[in-house]
Amino acid sequence: PQRKRVTGEGMGAMFKRVFRNRNYMRLCVFSALSYFATYLALPYFTVYMNSALRLTGLQMVFVHELLASAVSIVAVGRWGRAMDRFGHKPVVMLSTLLGAFVPLIWIFAARGQLWVAVLAQIVYGIQWNAGELGAQNLYMELSPVEGRTMYIAVYYLAAQLLGAFLGSSAGGWLLDNALCRLESWNVSVLGVAFSRYNYLFILSFALRLAACLLLPRVKEEGSASLRQMLSGAR
Repeated sequence: PQRKRVTGEGMGAMFKRVFRNRNYMRLCVFSALSYFATYLALPYFTVYMNSALRLTGLQMVFVHELLASAVSIVAVGRWGRAMDRFGHKPVVMLSTLLGAFVPLIWIFAARGQLWVAVLAQIVYGIQWNAGELGAQNLYMELSPVEGRTMYIAVYYLAAQLLGAFLGSSAGGWLLDNALCRLESWNVSVLGVAFSRYNYLFILSFALRLAACLLLPRVKEEGSASLRQMLSGAR
């Protein structure tokens, strides 16, 4: 018997279909900027923790690994219930807003101030899983069943390559070049001498807030607003 010929859509046509979905592309642009802003500073928190706070190895393991993980485990159930009740978009918005303050907290870390690192990691542990799970559920909801694999590929291209990879690379370049010049100005704020890391954290904070301005343009059917979620009015 003659075999049936299997025909499939070309890769170029699949990409075009994804790019024509404006609502989905708005989510990809938001995620690209959000990941870029996050990874601009995230890989260098540990370096700053060691150089500025001078924590012991045990303290660094507790703060950087155990504390954030424990807080994340406790918070993830509450975030899941919030997504079920209010939708994914407001959860992602709140997570992004909370995450913006993580580098801002690190700015004022000084030697011996373990509480600053503890506070930053608590906020990080609360918000990280919410942003990750919320964004994953959101791109699954906004992508059609037909051709979904390409939609997911485009999302990860935006988030991981344009966002995380370029963000961490840009952060390293800035620390070794432009921000070194700013460090030579010897600026102090509230008794904290600003290093190149402080300037990087400020930039990360500003870009994370800028990403929050993009998310309202993403439409999720049936989701509540951030205000409604915070007030519990649903």
